[in-house]
Parts: sequence; structure tokens; C-alpha cells
Amino acid sequence: MDIKECFFNRMPRPNAKIRLICFPFAGGSASVYNNWPAKFQDTIEVVSIQYPGRGNRMKENPIKQLKDLVEHVSGVIQTLCDCGKHMAFYGHSMGSKLVYEITKKMQMTGDKLPFCVFVSGGRAPDIPPRLTMYNLEREEFIYSLGLYKNTPEEILREKDIIDFFIPMLRADFEADETYLDIEHIPLEPPVYVLGGAKDIITSLDDVRAWKRYAKNGYYEKIFPGGHFFIKEQFPEVIEYIQNALNKEFNES
Repeated sequence: MDIKECFFNRMPRPNAKIRLICFPFAGGSASVYNNWPAKFQDTIEVVSIQYPGRGNRMKENPIKQLKDLVEHVSGVIQTLCDCGKHMAFYGHSMGSKLVYEITKKMQMTGDKLPFCVFVSGGRAPDIPPRLTMYNLEREEFIYSLGLYKNTPEEILREKDIIDFFIPMLRADFEADETYLDIEHIPLEPPVYVLGGAKDIITSLDDVRAWKRYAKNGYYEKIFPGGHFFIKEQFPEVIEYIQNALNKEFNES
């Protein structure tokens, strides 16, 4: 595995003080964060993780268990953290579980931790999913994808296109939906929680349950919109993250 294929750094900023490492949601690739780097000030560099089975890693098999995905990604994170910059993590939906598990692993191994973490649109680690779809029949699976309101209707109707992506999508949803934390280890870095007021996938109660995983600071921001409020409220989300990064950096 070539480490350089496992992440995107579309706007390198050698003089940046902060590196924000972003984890995609289920079914997403590193490219979902393509428009993020240019929106942050020059002191913040954005790097996005590329999971196997999509984009430039399409020929690799997707990973079906979150613990295996964590192990796979951990080596990449270590490389990205060894850069002299101060690290912060951001993950949306399934990505929020990777933020939790990787930060927890770093705490256990004594590695240098991110100075803050952002968990977005994801249920707390000890809450099971309200909707389980990875094992549904094809038509039900496609219908359930539509509930997320992220995949264009024309793509869902194109049999050849959607069938090409279904194995990767099923693997991601299996990783997310079969994951359940039983250790309840609070995180050392401050935890910033973002949620959508009209999210029918992840309820506000599920989002706010992250509070019990925050040992040294819990901050919550609920945005208008559904599960993908990060697209619907894009400028506001970027502004919130940037302000939080600057606050935590200046206080660290």
C-alpha cells in the first residue's frame, strides 16, 4: 500500500500551524472535502483520508468492519501527524466513529493527540443505528440510500452506475451499522459535536450523547438541515470549525 494514495492534500500549506484531518462518511471518498481547503485561512491545512474501494483506490476491496478500517487508517494517521503541525480530527457520520476509535487508540498507545476533535452527524459510539440497511435487498437498499438525500435521484435510477457502487456502499454501511462501543473511554481532547436539526438518520439525542465521551470539554452546535447539513450549511459549518480551531489552538 502506497501511503500517498491513502489521503488527499489538495492545497498544501507548509507554513500552516494546524492540520485538520478529515474522515469521510459511509459511501464517501476523500473528494467530498475537495472544496474545504480553499475556505479556511492560510494557517489551517486540510487533509482528507481515502478509504479502500473508491476513487484512486477503486481496485482495492472495501473494508466491512470498522475495527479493521481503524487499523488500516492508523498507519496513515501516524504519517500525517509527523509533520510538525498541530493536529485536529474531523469526521462526519461513519467518519465520527473513526475519529473516536483512532483518538482512543492514540490515548492508549501514548501517541501525541489531536488538540481537538469534531464529530459531525454521527450517533455516539455506544448507540446502535436506528436504521440498518447494509443487508437489505437491492431495491430496499437503494430506497434507503435515498433517505440520506445525498445521492442524486438520477444516479439511483441508473442501474449500471448504482450496481457498480453497491458493494462499496454495503461494506461502508456494514462497518458503520455493526459497530458498537462497549468500552466507554472518554476522549482527552475537547470534543466539538455538530448535528442537523432535521436529521432523520441521526437524532439530536443520539448526537448529544457524545457528551459522555468528552472528558475535557464538550461543545455543541446544531445547524439547520438534515443529515448532510454540512452541505446545506457549508459556509456556516466552515466558519464554526475555523473559529473552534483557532480558539483551541490559542488556548493549547
